Amino acid sequence: MKNILVALIFLGMESHMPSGFIRGQGVAMSAEERELNLLFMRMQKASDDQTKQQINDTIVMKFGEILNRPESFGMKFDSLRYCGNVVSSDGVVRIFTWNMVLSDLRNQYFGFLQVNRSGRDAKRTYFLKDSEDLGKDAAMKVYTPEHWYGCLIYKVLHNRYRGEDTYTLLSLDYNNLLSNKKIIDVLWFDANDQPVFGKPVFQDEKGNLTNRVIFEYNAQAVMGLKWNDRLQMIVYDHLSPVKPEFEGNYKFYGPDFSFDAYRFDKGVWVYVPDVNVLNE
Repeated sequence: MKNILVALIFLGMESHMPSGFIRGQGVAMSAEERELNLLFMRMQKASDDQTKQQINDTIVMKFGEILNRPESFGMKFDSLRYCGNVVSSDGVVRIFTWNMVLSDLRNQYFGFLQVNRSGRDAKRTYFLKDSEDLGKDAAMKVYTPEHWYGCLIYKVLHNRYRGEDTYTLLSLDYNNLLSNKKIIDVLWFDANDQPVFGKPVFQDEKGNLTNRVIFEYNAQAVMGLKWNDRLQMIVYDHLSPVKPEFEGNYKFYGPDFSFDAYRFDKGVWVYVPDVNVLNE
């Protein structure tokens, strides 16, 4: 085992949101975006769960009405705040996600997936329903928009291999008061052209394939998980327990100042240990 110095940054809950979750500074807003922004702000400031839920129900309804219109695919939503907005490089996939923090500090997640695939049932919008958990078998499960595990998606990567498009998602889950999770997942389309989350394309250090990669770590630590354009890899902080006796107890895990990665190779994300990022 490595000589571990775990980087725990004691800031309470992870204080930063992934890139894209606070938006709208100085950008002209449409009337509809302005209305959604006001609703999100009201939900953030609401003091009780019932009021938050009522406001969020209105957000889901109004947002869904807008996104179900074909012309919504031409709207950038650049000024929308408190809501993630990520688009794939090929313009086919756009995902909006946001969270609602309850009085007991649990998080509920909501989102919409927009798909614009030419030559098919052209433009479609799916509501992402947070109705599943990232339990012990989550690395091998398959999820759908109707049965989604809930998270804040902050990056989408488009890959194509042998004529098949996949969309790799980087996301954050404020799991509970003791630990957070970060996830690498894959969105793809089945034979009926329906969206599916999860596919056995992640090869671990033992050569095994899983449907997604899930990292769990101390809620007061900050874990990096991002696309590195120079290295052409997904690079992340290697996590280790603060003490050997906490092995497997992930609420005591944090970055140990080393980095690992995943590299896309012939349709598979291959695990790469001990990546040098000093030139970053």
